[in-house]
Amino acid sequence: MIKEIIKNKIMEVEASKKNMPLSRLKSKLEISKRNFKAAISKNKLNLVAEFKKTSPSKNISNKSPDFKKTIGIYGKYADAISILTDKKYFNGSLNDLNDASKLTKLPLLRKDFIVDKYQIYESRFYNADAILLITSILKNNQIKNFIETAKKYGMACIVEVHTEEELKRALECCAEIIGINNRNLDTLKINTNTTLNLAEKIPKDKIIVSESGISSKEYVKKIKGNVNAILVGSYFMNSKNIEENIKSLIN
Repeated sequence: MIKEIIKNKIMEVEASKKNMPLSRLKSKLEISKRNFKAAISKNKLNLVAEFKKTSPSKNISNKSPDFKKTIGIYGKYADAISILTDKKYFNGSLNDLNDASKLTKLPLLRKDFIVDKYQIYESRFYNADAILLITSILKNNQIKNFIETAKKYGMACIVEVHTEEELKRALECCAEIIGINNRNLDTLKINTNTTLNLAEKIPKDKIIVSESGISSKEYVKKIKGNVNAILVGSYFMNSKNIEENIKSLIN
């Protein structure tokens, strides 16, 4: 699945470059004024609430979520918001990112498969304040280069890992924010112990975000103190009362 997604993403990026050449894109960019890293570094368990319409793992039952209402609720309770922008596999859109920036003052993470530097400029153009870099699909020199490029525009990077080897690489690339994905992207299976296993191996000066499969107060209690933030999407997107679910999860 991940190979298929990346292959499609490369084709998408090439099409985007033709529609909006890099020189034109860069000329329109402004530095981000919303500090994503600070937002998820507060002395508590911070919440990155995610908006996504669907997923290859087929775990979203609500086929027509109310975007404006959801972002409004997230704006009241979350510390940052993640917007899934992949079109083919997640039914997302860069316009969702732009629309969210008008509905909330919280920093926004562009959740997508970043494989080309062009996407970093594109992310800022659509008002992202942070991007996700997936270690398993990038080489070390790309990760370093992408972090530096994002930094020039005031954007943070969550460098996502799933294994100890990927964590080692992320640290070699001087990642400041480490995302621990409980989901194996090859099999799509979730093991929530992944966060606990890897968090203890991460230096204390790093910001740690736990991702995927977070849906119970018990689990949140278990990882609290070991991570700085949790990224939650499917649990809220499937909820009949997002507000109550957020409160029960983080309070």
